[in-house]
Amino acid sequence: RFEWDVRDVAVAHVKAMTGPPGQRYLCHSEDVKIKDYVAFLKELGYTPANGFKTPRLDLSGTVGTYLMWLVSFTMGMFGAMIRLELGNPLLLDNSKIQRDLGIEFRPWKETVRETIDDLTEKKFMRPLPSKENTADEK
Repeated sequence: RFEWDVRDVAVAHVKAMTGPPGQRYLCHSEDVKIKDYVAFLKELGYTPANGFKTPRLDLSGTVGTYLMWLVSFTMGMFGAMIRLELGNPLLLDNSKIQRDLGIEFRPWKETVRETIDDLTEKKFMRPLPSKENTADEK
């Protein structure tokens, strides 16, 4: 549901240590819905056609909320946390950290794209098929 980049968090820590004393800051870039993540992954090419599984059901409406509520009873304490959040919008304000410390958060799509690149490079995730390889296979 929410997004931040560890590089932004590191910068914020350093700036908070050298900034006004005795302040607390919320280090949060923006609220991103899971369906927006899925749409972006598909936009990048992570689709069933390329051998990747992505969620097919949009559970963001009333039916999805009810299903998640039912399933949450099988999840112990994690399920209790889910029930507390269901139907409650996430309302966070990061204007104080931006104003006081001059933090400019990276766009969430940049963070996701760079995370995928890093996971692919380290072989934790397989790469997208290249256009040259798929053309050679045909």
